[in-house]
Amino acid sequence: MFNPDMSSAFKVVDKVDGKGTFFEIVEYETLRGHYNEKSTTYVEKLRQVRIHLHGGEITTESGALQFMKGNVAMKVDTSAGSIGKGFLSSALTGETATKPHYTGEGEIYLEPAFTHYLMIIMDDEELIADKGIFYCCESSIDVGIYTQKSLTAAMAGGEGAFQT
Repeated sequence: MFNPDMSSAFKVVDKVDGKGTFFEIVEYETLRGHYNEKSTTYVEKLRQVRIHLHGGEITTESGALQFMKGNVAMKVDTSAGSIGKGFLSSALTGETATKPHYTGEGEIYLEPAFTHYLMIIMDDEELIADKGIFYCCESSIDVGIYTQKSLTAAMAGGEGAFQT
């Protein structure tokens, strides 16, 4: 049976302190991965993003939540403008149409996977990401659509005219 409080079952492999948030990537010691012939990669251990909320707010990809504990509230902006923008963004970038926001005091565990996670600290910067790569962030970060400036860049980059 899965017990997230068994700290000896995993180790923290990366961490970032934010504004009322603390992000960690944990790696489980006993759950092992497999070789993927299609991508020729091998991820040895199961990894998971764990977020501690201390009054901060985060945004995740829809469906990323595994479970949460503590006094954590979830909200999804269902206003007409937000839904319209979300569906447009979804159609153009491959991300989900709605992104839930979590606030409060507690812990959030996102779905574990045999994959790699990259944590980036941003300070008033812009990051243009490949389609479908967004997983979670502090809610102070605006996740939106980037439009390539030229047709050549859109074709040569392989990601099309729109990115996250």
